[in-house]
Amino acid sequence: MPSVSREVAASPSSNSRGIHELVRRVFSFPVFVGAMVGLAAALVTTLWEPGPVIAGRVVVEGDTWWHLVVGERILSTHTWPTMDLYSFTMHGAPWIAYEWLGEVVMAVAARLDGLRGLAVLLLLIAVTFSALLYYFAWLRSRNVLASGFAAIVALQLTTPVLGMRPQMLGYIFLVFTLICLERFRQGKARALWPLPLLFLIWANMHSSFILGFLVMGVYWVCGLVQFRWDRLETRRWSSSDRLHLLWISLLCLVAAMVTPYGPRLLVYPVEVMLHQPLVILAATEWQSPQFSYFYAKVFLAILLAIIFVQIAAPIDYGLETLVLLLFTFAETCFHARFVMFFAIISAPVLATILASRLPSYRREEDHPVANAVLITAVVLGIATIFPAGSKLQQMMEKIHPAGAVRYLRQHPPVGNMFNREELGGYLMWAMPERKVFIDGRNDFYEYGGVLWDYYN
Repeated sequence: MPSVSREVAASPSSNSRGIHELVRRVFSFPVFVGAMVGLAAALVTTLWEPGPVIAGRVVVEGDTWWHLVVGERILSTHTWPTMDLYSFTMHGAPWIAYEWLGEVVMAVAARLDGLRGLAVLLLLIAVTFSALLYYFAWLRSRNVLASGFAAIVALQLTTPVLGMRPQMLGYIFLVFTLICLERFRQGKARALWPLPLLFLIWANMHSSFILGFLVMGVYWVCGLVQFRWDRLETRRWSSSDRLHLLWISLLCLVAAMVTPYGPRLLVYPVEVMLHQPLVILAATEWQSPQFSYFYAKVFLAILLAIIFVQIAAPIDYGLETLVLLLFTFAETCFHARFVMFFAIISAPVLATILASRLPSYRREEDHPVANAVLITAVVLGIATIFPAGSKLQQMMEKIHPAGAVRYLRQHPPVGNMFNREELGGYLMWAMPERKVFIDGRNDFYEYGGVLWDYYN
């Protein structure tokens, strides 16, 4: 009986210790560094380039609008599109929504709070992406300061891609996939189990899921051999580990076929590479980066820093890291769109370089109260820089031809109307009663010859 009394008496003390431990974890220095990384993501999202960039990120991009139109139609009709309803040049031609789930997510945000809802969604996406990037860098370097600094630097590369489109959700899934693979490489056998569910969502969200299969393939192939050559090393996985990754990859492949259109979404990335040369040739994001832009200068600076450090004070590379780093570097040189992939792969490399030069985190020296004050200040800072809904509306009307749309409604043109490609999505949204000549669905228009006619 006395022993039972002691257990009961000890319970409140145990609960208080648990609460105290939770508070220390929530208001720890690593969380504060993560909050700073999130603030950097918010600044990149809202204040980076000249002009009203938050409107540019949420509204200005022409693709945002047609994605919204498609997502809203899916929500309203509870059906997935199978033919074009928006243009007069391709009206009635077969067309499917390859990114339907991302478009539905965007449409839900717009239904909840209009432009501000979209802005909140973009901010949440950017902060989530930055937090995962920070954790991925920490997995490699095990240094909090180095990981935070590397993530902030890598975020500067994201400006040409960071926009309110479904592809941003795809990049979140890509970082998560790399985190699972890295944890599996470090001996966490269960780390891969979330991937099939992830690919089920990812394949319906955006075609960047093909990059997930790429990184899984690289990790699997690099696990077939074991060697060390100077600073390059790789460790052969056990047969059970290789078989486990292979089975998970097959499950991911099956999951990626579970879409409203069957396996057609699975082959779409291959169609882009093999059958859409004009899209890749003409679209700005598929062209080489222009080194007059800040993000391209950061890209070059990161590359030169990695080369310099490898000469002056070399670090060890895993074979899978080197393969992905070289691949993303080469692809970014040809296609600016891959700079996001390079940012993801380069962040852990930068963190590893900085890890030996920055102090390590010591939990016993942490100050939860000071961290709580700083974290609160960072959160308030993010809320402060976020523009109001009225400001967003002003920015949208300043950049888009809102006045022209009002005029056209008062003086309807006779017959069909020509429009520039980057304005097609906005016209689909602002004037749903009229069909457009072309919009941002360039792949669809290339198959019908309209894209070629447009550029001519």
